Amino acid sequence: MIDRELSEAWAAYNRAHTASKPASVTAGYRNFYARGYLLSKGAAAVSVPESWLSVRIGTWTLSHDPNLPMILERGADQRSAVLILGHAFDSSSQSASSPETAQSLLPVLAGAEDWSGFDREVAWVGGRYVIVGFSGDDVRVHVDPMASLSCFWAADAAGIHISSHAVLVAKSIGDEASSKKSWIMGHPDYVSPGGKSLPGLIHPFDAVDLVFANCALAISHGEVRHQRFFPFEDLPELSVDEAATIFIEELRYQVECWLPAQTASYFALTAGRDARSILLSAMDLLQREGTVALTYHFFARATESTLVDLKRANQLATLAQLRFAVVDLSAPLTGGTPMANLYNTTFPSWARFPTLAQAFYEQLPIDSTMLWGLGGEIGTGFYQEREQDQISPEVLARKYSPSGVCKDPMLIASMAEYIEYTQFTAERIANYDFYDLFYWEHRLSKWAAAGYSEYDLSTSVALPMNSRRLLCAMLSLPWKERRDKAIYDQIDQWSGLE
Repeated sequence: MIDRELSEAWAAYNRAHTASKPASVTAGYRNFYARGYLLSKGAAAVSVPESWLSVRIGTWTLSHDPNLPMILERGADQRSAVLILGHAFDSSSQSASSPETAQSLLPVLAGAEDWSGFDREVAWVGGRYVIVGFSGDDVRVHVDPMASLSCFWAADAAGIHISSHAVLVAKSIGDEASSKKSWIMGHPDYVSPGGKSLPGLIHPFDAVDLVFANCALAISHGEVRHQRFFPFEDLPELSVDEAATIFIEELRYQVECWLPAQTASYFALTAGRDARSILLSAMDLLQREGTVALTYHFFARATESTLVDLKRANQLATLAQLRFAVVDLSAPLTGGTPMANLYNTTFPSWARFPTLAQAFYEQLPIDSTMLWGLGGEIGTGFYQEREQDQISPEVLARKYSPSGVCKDPMLIASMAEYIEYTQFTAERIANYDFYDLFYWEHRLSKWAAAGYSEYDLSTSVALPMNSRRLLCAMLSLPWKERRDKAIYDQIDQWSGLE
């Protein structure tokens, strides 16, 4: 006779085993453009996957992956609507889900003479999303604070096309040229041991543009303009205690909203201070939800950097009473495999981190959320050397890459175009330090978001720090305190943990 408690343990194990089947099993390498969307006005010369859902919004057509949440709230006047793709949370209105956030945003459009009120309301919404406001013939397209759910776009005589994936926009307008990308990726003076990224207005396809963080698309009568809307006021001056309090409160709200979003939740835990600050600030929430701490490592190469993360993360997870999982990055993406077909179809022009994308796809369940600690370096200062106090294309080129490519006239010209496109001028950024905003808006909108899109093939990316309330609290401290990570030190002190 089998003991009842043992039988129950077996049953729980089998439930967990079924729920943990990786995306490679449940999606079978067929979920192209995973968690993607295509919003078009006019004919789009591209076929989206058959499994995608479609809806009409006035003269616009939206198609989206069923695994990407979609909420559409229409106004009683039939002239206004709010569309949310992804997850949107607002601590000020206690909107803990996209439906609640959409309901709170819709009244802002009613009777409004311009978009300023809508912009200010959306500015403080955290999560990972694209929010589209419809008001008569005018449309406003917002990305989340870090532009982590990419929003590529292009317009031609046939229409306007907006998508999570650059290739879908390029195919929609029938122009898949990528000479600019090829130029920078093949540049003999571009050296980046940590991985390359695309600079300025160079994207995977030449004819495709991107909505950058703190900017929005303004669409009126067929004309599309990329406009900066944030910051709209100076940063306040806060003490370390005040900033740390806001940090913890906002981070906890974001984590609590994210954790129930999928069946399972993971937390990308490393030896870094950003991840540790999330662990200390939300430890009880992670424990309550049964979140699994996760670290990846190149076992075949015994890479020292990921080995350090692995050892420290395992120690932290054990002390925090969290289960711990390890993802092996040993197998590179190989041509001719089902994974290569999935990856290369979804990202045909430029690869960010295919080895990690494959590892997640073959080891993590698709019905899961992974919390990442990226974004903290906006507040703690990614660029430590701040030798110039004036914005210029040359300075931005050097921050993009300290290698010889930073002197290339074509790169400098691309940064000049970026400054104009994003209105990245001293007059438009209030009292924010432009080094912090450049990292926030340029590096995270491009390098980071490209990675998230690849991970979306398997797990759903969640960013607890993706909130302007949290980021602005960090940025409200003097530079020295930010550089020295005073907020993190304060959290360490309050927690009493080492």
